[in-house]
Amino acid sequence: MDKEITKEKLLKLFEHLDKTRSEPLVIVAIGGTALSLLGLKEVTEDIDFIIESRKSYDKVDLTVEIYNQGYKTEIQEKGIIVVLTLPADYVECCSSISKNASFKNLRVLILSPVDIIITKMARFIRKDRIDITKVLLQYKPSLQEIEARFQKYLDLNKGQRAELLKKFGEFKKLYTKVFT
Repeated sequence: MDKEITKEKLLKLFEHLDKTRSEPLVIVAIGGTALSLLGLKEVTEDIDFIIESRKSYDKVDLTVEIYNQGYKTEIQEKGIIVVLTLPADYVECCSSISKNASFKNLRVLILSPVDIIITKMARFIRKDRIDITKVLLQYKPSLQEIEARFQKYLDLNKGQRAELLKKFGEFKKLYTKVFT
């Protein structure tokens, strides 16, 4: 398995996946994949995205095709990253990769910078903090913007409320450190 997946390799993979598709499909890049596509991370170890389809064969087909190309993947169900439920409008908040214009059936979106921050905050290990810092420095979202979006996550993930609030407190310290 290729453990150094660059933006260029991701784009070539998406071109390949597009050619294998006979029906339209939307995928949303998350985690390191999103950061690589945004130019904030040189390489990612695996290919993470949400598949915007309820058809189980779409997920199976993509997983097999990605593994056949020599890559490890984590495909998430629509609206969920690991165990974190995303706000209903997450797709509308995404950006599109410029390459989409040349794709026939595949549309690749990138999770919004604020959603990347919040989803990385849920785990908040060292590499997530580094990734969050890169997003903060590049996009400079206000703390108020992040707090408002974070509230939507809290409302959807009530069982994780205490842990998410703890992580958000840690995040605010990081935010202050980055911008002071």
